[in-house]
Amino acid sequence: MIVNIMTCGIQEKQNLIRYLENTPISGLVNGLRSGVFVLKKGNIISLEYLGSLKTEYGDLGGIISREIIKRSKFLVSEVMAILKRPDCSDEKSLDSIEFFIKKNEAEECEYIISIFHDKTDYIIKDGNKRAVAFYEKRKAINKDNITFPIYIIESG
Repeated sequence: MIVNIMTCGIQEKQNLIRYLENTPISGLVNGLRSGVFVLKKGNIISLEYLGSLKTEYGDLGGIISREIIKRSKFLVSEVMAILKRPDCSDEKSLDSIEFFIKKNEAEECEYIISIFHDKTDYIIKDGNKRAVAFYEKRKAINKDNITFPIYIIESG
């Protein structure tokens, strides 16, 4: 569940636009600038809900989500299990997530997570590895009640 959803102010929007310009989802920046997309923020308060969100990952080290789970994208809760499979060749993503888990333990991880909402579905567009790291760390300590800040990019 996402709570405390509110529209972002101009300065916060400009800051996120500057950040997103240097990410793989820089294509959404023009939509934010032009008003095609609206920027909001909120908090995810359930680990189970965070785990149920779609990631950008449809292929992890040669393991195709459509082939094994009949969905176009893996969920946050599925990513680590896939990356740890012996037939998965994506060691770089596994190493990155483990790096973020360690940063999380040291309370040094900044979470800038951008989720796209097309009125029917939410999908994490930027911050997938950090979201998985946060999920895995909280799952390991059996903590379902969370406060996980996110940005929501909505079609206007």
